Amino acid sequence: MINRKTSTLLVFVVPPCHFESESKACTTTLRRLDKAWRLAISFPLSQVRFVLLGDVPWRQGSKTIAKLMEEELLRRRVPKSQILIASGGAGTFAEAQSGVRTIRELIPGDKDVIVVSSRWWLWSGKPIWRYLGSDLNLRFYTVHHTGGSRTKLFYFFYGLLIRAAFACGAGPALGRWLARIQSPRLKNGFKKNACR
Repeated sequence: MINRKTSTLLVFVVPPCHFESESKACTTTLRRLDKAWRLAISFPLSQVRFVLLGDVPWRQGSKTIAKLMEEELLRRRVPKSQILIASGGAGTFAEAQSGVRTIRELIPGDKDVIVVSSRWWLWSGKPIWRYLGSDLNLRFYTVHHTGGSRTKLFYFFYGLLIRAAFACGAGPALGRWLARIQSPRLKNGFKKNACR
């Protein structure tokens, strides 16, 4: 259950996983989106915003995964004015940068920010969000039963690297490096399967 002040907006941030096909998000992405939507509908929709990460196409010129998530929310009758796509982020660090920037610039006033994702993603993503969004009232909500064993193992070690980098003061430098090497996905596309 989410507790909040009555005057506070609830901002649900949904990071994607990957595509199932050019026109469909993967099961993990859809589970995250569904969980955020189910949490949101227990409140008046006028007090809810969605920030969708994943400004990455399947291939050059195709829809982004964030656009596919937006279409799913529109099918569920969420008004388009309450859905924001954070542009310009590819990968855990750059998506957090674009998400935090979108929240700060486009959602003024008092707000609670709830990042809804898989446990294995949050292991690496939480330290980044806490660092970049240190001025935000952040909370994290876990979506269970997502990702395969290879993905969970990768994110375990990825999370260790990120946590170690932040512990020794190298988190921002690691973030810049990750954003630089992952940025070609914004244009060229992303087909990695993280459900394995």
